[in-house]
Amino acid sequence: MKALVIAERADAARELAAGARTLADEVVLVSFGEAPAAVADKVVSIAVPEGAVLDDAADTVIAVF
Repeated sequence: MKALVIAERADAARELAAGARTLADEVVLVSFGEAPAAVADKVVSIAVPEGAVLDDAADTVIAVF
């Protein structure tokens, strides 16, 4: 099974990826901003332009998974 973790902060990404690892064989992390290394099988960092909302990146997040 594959788990998708979406996090806005690095500390939350670490905790969520660790929890997802207990449930899935493969963990994909999508991070907005700093992406912690070695917490998931695949880590993608998405930059959102200044003044934009994170929802604007929905198509990019969908393409990752």
